[in-house]
Amino acid sequence: MASDAGAPPVFPWLPSQGRPVGLALAAAGAALGYAVLARGFRPKFLEVRVFALHARYFESKAFTFIEKNVALELATVLVLVGLFATAFSRDRDESPESERAPPRLRVGPMRGHGAHDPGDAHLVRGRVRLRARGPRGRHPHARLGLRGPRSCAARPTEIAMNEAGNSILSHTGWLYTKLFEGPFFFFDLWSLAHLYSGFLVMLVLRALHVRRPWTWLVSLLVAYELLELAFIYVAFHAFRPETLKDQGTDILVGMAGAWVTTALVRRGERLRGPSREGLVRAAAVPLGAVAVAFEWVGNYGYSYSRPFFNSPGICWWAFLLWTLALVAVGLVFSSLEARLGSPAKALGLTALGYLVALAAVEYLGYVVLGIHEVGHPSRTALAFDLAHGTRTMHVFYTCAPVVGVAVFAGLRALFGRAMTPALVLSRGTEPSPAFARARS
Repeated sequence: MASDAGAPPVFPWLPSQGRPVGLALAAAGAALGYAVLARGFRPKFLEVRVFALHARYFESKAFTFIEKNVALELATVLVLVGLFATAFSRDRDESPESERAPPRLRVGPMRGHGAHDPGDAHLVRGRVRLRARGPRGRHPHARLGLRGPRSCAARPTEIAMNEAGNSILSHTGWLYTKLFEGPFFFFDLWSLAHLYSGFLVMLVLRALHVRRPWTWLVSLLVAYELLELAFIYVAFHAFRPETLKDQGTDILVGMAGAWVTTALVRRGERLRGPSREGLVRAAAVPLGAVAVAFEWVGNYGYSYSRPFFNSPGICWWAFLLWTLALVAVGLVFSSLEARLGSPAKALGLTALGYLVALAAVEYLGYVVLGIHEVGHPSRTALAFDLAHGTRTMHVFYTCAPVVGVAVFAGLRALFGRAMTPALVLSRGTEPSPAFARARS
């Protein structure tokens, strides 16, 4: 008794058998929700008296509508109970005695409040997360190897998960660059990624002609935030901790991207022939160029010898140049494809023009203006003492027109399918303009 006087209290964790049971319940709830929303499944084993209670609430709603809502409520309960059991179940090799010892200390940066200050850090002691403020200039990714009785025999699975999480975090650290923070909103480069994700997910849902796409979109956004929280606070430290306004901003920004998709699709449904093709090209070319440029420039980490061209997180100068280059690639390819009638010939001529333009821009920047990329120590020239960088950069510079055309073609196909009603896709005939106006 005396030895446990200074020990921390033990949280009443669930038995270790609760984790597989929780996973099974969450999977069953997700499957039931998918069957109800996407497949029109209506379970027949529910109590009729429950429908009677819901009938008073919904009043004039049909019996099938009430039955569907009851099934969705059951699916939600299964998912929530399953997630709770999964998160609060004890590990197999833990016991109430081992939980009294502090298992680990970890110091790392927070996203949101203080994310701009490398001195701001959070402290993890066991399963309790605390804020701490350290001296400026310290490295934000310090790891303190202070562990409890389990430190001498750490599980290989845990070590592998921590290494994978640290690897993911090191490659996505640039996305945590803060852009704006207010009392209710927090915007960083992750917000731009969520904006495009909402746009792309809604476009896929519209192309598949899923019923109630907004319900699916919001569900996916919320599920992603819950999954991110699970990774942060359970075991897999692949994301930095977030505040509530970070998560709310991510969901709202994703919905804004989905609204852009909805507006474009509804506009295209009212157009026919060349007008629709022009709208699709005007939307797919810049959206695809921005996506490829954002992913490439942010992950590569450009840094130029002149500070004016650099910016935190993502280099604005490289992002601007790559966006313009990929827009030009998409426009030239679509124009040549329409004239030649051959995508292969159009791609070949587009790639040839791209290489000529790349050599001219690299010569002007590297030789004439003296702007050098210095972010990577091991730099070699791609050809003719131009395009100095790593091997990864050389591969992307060579394949950039193919990547840009592939993304443009994919977005064009999704837009075309989303703007065509499902009835037309099944029958193969285009509806009349009056039908399109009535549908919109």
